[in-house]
Amino acid sequence: MAARESGRIKDSYQKRVLDDATRKRRQKKALDALEQDNFHDDPHADL
Repeated sequence: MAARESGRIKDSYQKRVLDDATRKRRQKKALDALEQDNFHDDPHADL
């Protein structure tokens, strides 16, 4: 009987090689998301 593996587990072990443009685009997108998330008044500023 052959051992069965999940395709998702197998995919997670593969390293994805990104070119410079893709890496920079993803980095900028992540940074923009963080900045948008941080763009609000501090609810604990008056403590």
